[in-house]
Amino acid sequence: MYDPRLTRRPALLHALVWLVAILANSACNVVELRERSLRAQARRADMDETTLRLGRDRVHVWRGGTGAPLLLVHGFGASAIWQWSEQLDDFTRSRYVVMPDLLWFDGSSSSDRDASLEHQTAAMVALLDRLEVDRVDVVGISYGGFVAYALAGHHPDRVGRLVIVDSPGHVWTASDHAALLARFGIDSAGELFVPDTPDEIRTLLGLAVTRPLRLPDWVARQAIAAFYEPHRAAQTALLDRLERDAARLVSVLPRPRAPTLLVWGADDPVFPVAVAHRLRRELGAQLVVFEGARHMPSAQFPRRFTEVVLRFLDGR
Repeated sequence: MYDPRLTRRPALLHALVWLVAILANSACNVVELRERSLRAQARRADMDETTLRLGRDRVHVWRGGTGAPLLLVHGFGASAIWQWSEQLDDFTRSRYVVMPDLLWFDGSSSSDRDASLEHQTAAMVALLDRLEVDRVDVVGISYGGFVAYALAGHHPDRVGRLVIVDSPGHVWTASDHAALLARFGIDSAGELFVPDTPDEIRTLLGLAVTRPLRLPDWVARQAIAAFYEPHRAAQTALLDRLERDAARLVSVLPRPRAPTLLVWGADDPVFPVAVAHRLRRELGAQLVVFEGARHMPSAQFPRRFTEVVLRFLDGR
């Protein structure tokens, strides 16, 4: 009896061979293809993108959705659209989402070389002013958590509810930072968070999630070219400045007065969960620890993360 699967199998195998050959060709930019997919996803969620000139700063931002304003602040690694892609559809259903790239990430930059946390925070305030958003809930992850924390502390009238994801705020001390460097055998945070080799990219992915994809060298190099080479010096300067300021964060970062939720990966190798408990006690905040998660629970357990955050933002 004729079995159509017998004719489809060779055709499918032939197509797979060609697909592998195409992907193995360095002319195929996997990072660029994924970027296009993420941009299409954002547009399907009724988000628009624009780049705004705010004094000496240029801030690239996606915005859209319906409901109370929500500011999403990304961390080191890729841009905002990459780090919040898993949450975007759900957030835009009930929130007006403002999703900027921080200065010196993707389409955002500045002619002012000030690499301080204060400069990043001022850029966020200027963005909210331009968008005529008076009060906003804020979610920030890792370095973006420092920015969100500073925004809520320095501008309490602008922040309704605050979510900090794997970011230690004012309780991060010089001794904590020295321990971080020792754990990874490095001299500066830039060696870890601004990679320039495929192995360093793979190390960074291993910090974020428990079982990361094993990127081949050619894809890792594409990621380096897309995410790090355009702003390498400036991103390194951001980390260098944060390192120098570590000893004084306890005194220069005002404590947020907004209701605060801390979300943490139980196995975070960057900011250990013991730091989360310390910050919870200092702020009187809620704390949700994701067992089995590392530095980015939002990527490793996206559905649960979204549910936890929205429940808190809705006051439930």
